[in-house]
This record gives sequence, C-alpha cells and structure tokens, in this order.
Amino acid sequence: MGERLSDGWTGARGRSRNQEKVKEIIKWLAMFDYSDRNTLARMFGAVARGQGAFFKSLEDSRLVITTKAPGLGITVYGLSESGFNLAKLYLPHKSLTWRRTPSWNLLVHTLTVQKVLLDRRDAVESFSPERDLDLKAARANHLPDALLHYAGGRRVALEVELSRKSTPRLYNILLSHLKNIQREIYHEVLYVFPNEELMNLYRQKYDEPVWPIYTKNERGRLELKGLDGFSALNVHDSGYFKFCVEEVIRL
Repeated sequence: MGERLSDGWTGARGRSRNQEKVKEIIKWLAMFDYSDRNTLARMFGAVARGQGAFFKSLEDSRLVITTKAPGLGITVYGLSESGFNLAKLYLPHKSLTWRRTPSWNLLVHTLTVQKVLLDRRDAVESFSPERDLDLKAARANHLPDALLHYAGGRRVALEVELSRKSTPRLYNILLSHLKNIQREIYHEVLYVFPNEELMNLYRQKYDEPVWPIYTKNERGRLELKGLDGFSALNVHDSGYFKFCVEEVIRL
C-alpha cells in the first residue's frame, strides 16, 4: 500500500475519499452559498495548506466558481451551474437557490457564521444552517442564522450580529425568538458579536424592563403597536438569551 498523503490516500482509496470531500463541499456551498479554502478544509477536518492538489482538482472539475474577495485577500468558492445541479441531486428535499455572483455585503456574515459553527463542532452533536431550517414546518416566527443541536435534545439558535439593527427590528426579532422558545422550536438563543461596543448596544435594549411591540403595516414596515409593551423582567431571569464577543471575519 502506498503512503498516506495530505490529500487522502493513494489509489482507489484516495479517489474515494476525495469524492466524499467534493460531495460534502457541494452540499456545504448549497447551504451557505459561499466559502473559502480554509473554511472548506476545516469542514472536512483538514488544514488548507496540505490540500493544494485537492483544491486544484476541485477547481478543474468546474463544479465550483472562484472569485477574489476584495479587501479579504482570499479566494471565494461558490457553486457553478453544474455544481448547483449536483447539489439538487444530493439534497432533493431542500429548496435551493443558485447565487451566481457573490454578495459582498453578505459574504463576511456567511463566512463568520461558518467559522462560529466550526468552532463549536466538537461541542455539539450537529448543526443546521438557516437554509436547512423549515419555517413553515416549525411554525417559527423568525429563522436564526443556524441551529446548534446539543446532547440531550437541547437546541440553541445562533445569531451572528456584525452591525447595528434598528430598534423596531431588534425588538421584533427578540420577541420572535421568545415565541419560538415557547413553542419549543429551540430552547436558547446565542448572540455572537465582533466587539464589546456592539454587544453592549444590544444588551442595553435587551435589559429594558419593557420591550416595545412592533407590527408590520400594510406596506411591510414595522410600526409601534400602542403604548403598552411586553414586560421582559421574567425573560431577563430565564437565561434564554446569551451574548458573547468572538473573533469574526473582517474586511
């Protein structure tokens, strides 16, 4: 038997392993739209530096499209049309959308969500990205960025916040999370921020004893519903919401 290589094994065993990795990457990109080489290597338990030949083969397969990310100094991977069609075969029950061109406004967010999930991979049994969540089946009021599944059935909604939301939107989402918790769609919410300043802005709103209630008007805009709000004192003592600062992908 040949020596074990950084890109897998020699011969048929190595080809089989690489095919498995390609399949996992196709499914990953279908769920997150875009990723980069370091993240994809982490996803299948390797280090990107030792995967050069594999990634060259992946790019030559024309199942992915690569784009240079301005300001990030990385190559962004997305699905080609062929790759997207293959993803539909691998994930026949998912409603997938093919995004031809990277949305730079969302790129940093999706890369950070992937990083946060992979950082917790050893602590959770599994995780479900937003696109893997079924809003109608779960009767959820709001979809988080992902759902973390822990041992014993505990489910934690993940929210990665990289910028400030408007006050109406923030309270609307907090109350939506609370309704989802009451319906046992998940049990807690974890908010991850890039810095203390942004986290404290959210905590200030969260710590208010009364949360204003906003509803969407006929134009789809949030407007204040009366003067009475929601008493949040019991929520503060519940431990349903947790806030933390972690390293994120930066432009």
